[in-house]
Amino acid sequence: MAQSLLFLHFIMNSAINILVVDDDPVACALLKETLLAENYRVDTAVNGLEALKTIREGSYDLLITDFIMPLLDGLELLTKAKAELPHLQVILMTASRQEAILVEARRQGADAVSPKPLEMKKLLNIIKNILQKKRR
Repeated sequence: MAQSLLFLHFIMNSAINILVVDDDPVACALLKETLLAENYRVDTAVNGLEALKTIREGSYDLLITDFIMPLLDGLELLTKAKAELPHLQVILMTASRQEAILVEARRQGADAVSPKPLEMKKLLNIIKNILQKKRR
């Protein structure tokens, strides 16, 4: 029984495409490594403009983006990405605790806002919950 559940988890996750966007290459690599270990397919971008180009060239189920980035911040990326792919689920990562940012992120269509520094177990649960809602 446990093996069949593990296999089901592997099959379901391996069909999920995630784009991670963070201007901190170490944070980006760590998050990618964590998601790959969960059998997700993961691409990365180091800024919002690169992310938009990647979104236009690929097919993604989930966008995980930092808020403060050069060239195009996370809220601008969220708005433009949703215009390109309305079904795209989005998690905005931010170290800011300003309520206005959190409210605006939700208003713009973010499915979740995750505080930085990231707690990987919490983020993985957020991802799982968002993807389960999408499948319903």
